Amino acid sequence: MNGWTQHQEMIVKARLMNAMRMRPFLHADITLFNPWADSRPFIYTTPFGTPFAGGAAPYPAAGAGPEVILQYTVPTGFIAVIKKLAIVHIGGNPPDFTGNVVWQVAVDFAGVRGLNQLLSQVGTLAAPADEQIVVIENSIVQVLVTIPTGKVSPNATTAASIGGWIYPLVEATYKQKKRGFVGVGITQ
Repeated sequence: MNGWTQHQEMIVKARLMNAMRMRPFLHADITLFNPWADSRPFIYTTPFGTPFAGGAAPYPAAGAGPEVILQYTVPTGFIAVIKKLAIVHIGGNPPDFTGNVVWQVAVDFAGVRGLNQLLSQVGTLAAPADEQIVVIENSIVQVLVTIPTGKVSPNATTAASIGGWIYPLVEATYKQKKRGFVGVGITQ
């Protein structure tokens, strides 16, 4: 027994069945691999969206918490597909796999699966790595760097770059009625 009445269980089951019958959010004709001809491409590199000046960001002090080295907000009314990502160390010995530097990619302040605790560089600024991150309007994409407590901050800098395309949200998603989705069986 879960403490629900029979009527409550019936309502939950009906809502779950309705949700399972709904069409996917993204329009079936939208491909995430190749941008549409009328999409708008973008490439942003450090220090875009951050308060510091220059081409690269200094590493934070050990234990100081994460520092944003790149921040991008998806424009209102658009969906963004990030296809390229580069996170690099500039100068000196690279701190890859030493645990001295931890990079993170976050969307709306939550780590992206597989890009949450990076101990090594990703791609290069000249040849970024292939990724696929789909982000909806007004979402904030950040690349952060942290020096864990007890580690030594490298006497160098770091930078990041993201690239992809944006597309109008109304064309990337299914058309909606006043309530529910078209053809889902939800009446007005």
